[in-house]
Amino acid sequence: MTRFYISLLFGLLCANATMAAEKSSDCQELPVPELSRFGYQMTDSDKYNQVELGMGSSYQTGPVGEPGFARISLYLFDMGLRQIEASDEKQILDQALRDILRHPNYSNFTFDKPMRIHPILFEKMNGFLREGFYLGALNPEAPLPEIHMAAVGQYKDCFVKIRFTGYWDGGLDGKESLLLSLKMFGALSRRIEQQVLGSERTGPVN
Repeated sequence: MTRFYISLLFGLLCANATMAAEKSSDCQELPVPELSRFGYQMTDSDKYNQVELGMGSSYQTGPVGEPGFARISLYLFDMGLRQIEASDEKQILDQALRDILRHPNYSNFTFDKPMRIHPILFEKMNGFLREGFYLGALNPEAPLPEIHMAAVGQYKDCFVKIRFTGYWDGGLDGKESLLLSLKMFGALSRRIEQQVLGSERTGPVN
């Protein structure tokens, strides 16, 4: 009898692990957006070997350092979680900020205070993106200050994380440049949402 229960427990654990792996792989099967209409060309798109890390795609406008340079990246993953709570989204967003501040390539940057992106930017996105932040950065090797943004939400039990980096043409106090950057981030995010959701999307079309 003891052997039976041990075998049953082992079978259940294996089944749960298989279900979790299958769910994680679903995040790797979502559509990969195309952003050329905004002047962004795809630079890479990968499905990670650890399925819980999902997939990532990056796009940029041109070579780093050129005027008008900007880069945006989309990540879809579930970290092996069977259900995503609001607190999980917050942890992913907090980690996104730490990743920026601790990135080895940014070790000589001077960062401004992180600021919350107003939720109005994510209206009618039905949770695809829900919360985000932006912060300015002075890079001594760049011609202009930079702006870094990240936003997090979820779709089909997959985390959605979008990262954006560009030049802040008006300086760290340039409100007009900030508004333009936020507007572009919003437009790109809605375009990404539109292409990932496809026919399931109910919001306005860009």
